[in-house]
Amino acid sequence: VRALVSHIRRRSGLSRPEARCFVRLLTFDRTDRTRTLFHRPLVPLTTNTIAIVAPAILHSDQDGATYGLSADADPGGYSRFTAKRERGFLDDIQTVYQTPSVHVVCRRKYQMGTDEGDLDLVVYDSARGCLFVGMAKTFVPPDTVYDVRDCNTAIQHALDQVERARLWIQQFADNAGRMFEELGLSVEGPYPTVVYGVLTVGFIGSDFLSIPDDVSVVDLRYLLLRRFRGSSMFDVITEYDGRVGQLSRSMAPAREAEIDIGGYRFLVPSQN
Repeated sequence: VRALVSHIRRRSGLSRPEARCFVRLLTFDRTDRTRTLFHRPLVPLTTNTIAIVAPAILHSDQDGATYGLSADADPGGYSRFTAKRERGFLDDIQTVYQTPSVHVVCRRKYQMGTDEGDLDLVVYDSARGCLFVGMAKTFVPPDTVYDVRDCNTAIQHALDQVERARLWIQQFADNAGRMFEELGLSVEGPYPTVVYGVLTVGFIGSDFLSIPDDVSVVDLRYLLLRRFRGSSMFDVITEYDGRVGQLSRSMAPAREAEIDIGGYRFLVPSQN
């Protein structure tokens, strides 16, 4: 352990306490079920000896592992990071898709009675008469069971936010001008076709989530692919939905195997 701390100090310029803290952060803790060897590849063997699990370093999602460890060290810092990440993605969407006929508004507040909320992304295409209203969840893509659970929870929260926004939008069915004004859009026109969506990063939810047919869950990184520059965001979302639907239809039906252990019966996923 001392040798590793000294090596880290020489290579990084960290102080001895900082280097020790870094080693502790990367040391595997079998009592912490939220972090795996991919997050913490240093395994204590004795009081003064540790093993470095090199395959865990080589084959891990290092971005995800880094952000996960950052959340452990500073939960507030992780929240600030995801908030900044969201602003960056939404600003990029605005830069890519805004044209004289396509109006993009980010982080627009709304209120209906006592209910207050935010519309993370509003896109109005005046030529098509289409309006997109989306909620963003820019979490770090999950790489543990616990991360998947948390990301699913975030997506479900976004779906709930979409339904609240839908109720707010629908109240303007007979007054499109007022709706555009409330959305911060300096445009005129009839009541548009409204498309609702949830915007994520690297994970669009598990099968058990109940996603309405008219709500698209889309990876922000897909929307920002260079090949879509100059395209309509509505066309890109339609293409993404089609690809996800085709992939879902091509998957083999899920199967389960039954295992009896110590008088208990378990159902586990099976390919047989």
